[in-house]
Amino acid sequence: MCAWSAARTEAADAALPARRELVRGGLCAALLAGGLFKPGAAAAADEALAFGATSMQEALSALGGIPAVGSEIVLTAPDAAENGAVVPVAVACSLPGVREMFIVIESNPNPLVVRFSIPEGTEPYIATRVKMAETGNVYAVVKAGGRLYAACKQTQVTVGGCG
Repeated sequence: MCAWSAARTEAADAALPARRELVRGGLCAALLAGGLFKPGAAAAADEALAFGATSMQEALSALGGIPAVGSEIVLTAPDAAENGAVVPVAVACSLPGVREMFIVIESNPNPLVVRFSIPEGTEPYIATRVKMAETGNVYAVVKAGGRLYAACKQTQVTVGGCG
């Protein structure tokens, strides 16, 4: 490579970070103005932190704190599950303004198992199958009116599922 070409490349490389920041800022502004990027997307970092949590306390902190007991939450899970890899769980809730529902399993290596967004005007009911590492408490955590509520049920696992 000739000397002038190397000097030109070095100058271009020095300007590259500044151009990238300008393009990235312009792209974000365009997406925000076009309605394609929502400010709530920043919550994805909190969600990643919650799903990556290795303790019940970490997961609940990432979700918004310690939930209150929710007598309006009906958690259906088996007393004993033959196979921890496929444990059926259902959650119904009669609280007003339910925005999100979570299933948290205390004995799992990563306690937060699943998150459901509940659109406005939708009946807050979910049913799914989850993996359980061992016998433990299954929690249904519901976010309604900006607060967290929870119901709990212990399920005994006879054959391991995850871990």
